[in-house]
Amino acid sequence: MPWVDVAGSILVLLLSIPAALWVGARLFQVGLLIYGKRPTVREIWAILRGGGKVRGGDTGWAEAQ
Repeated sequence: MPWVDVAGSILVLLLSIPAALWVGARLFQVGLLIYGKRPTVREIWAILRGGGKVRGGDTGWAEAQ
């Protein structure tokens, strides 16, 4: 059933667009582009969860709004 494959692909595309926009907005909001330093996986995960500051020392990240 090729039409099922096409419909499934379109559905995945339509769901992934808002998800990608949300992730990008979240990272930009915290200032990823302003600081210019490469974030660690731990910092990205904390930002996406909305956890505010990352534990483990001075990371230079502002507290999440």
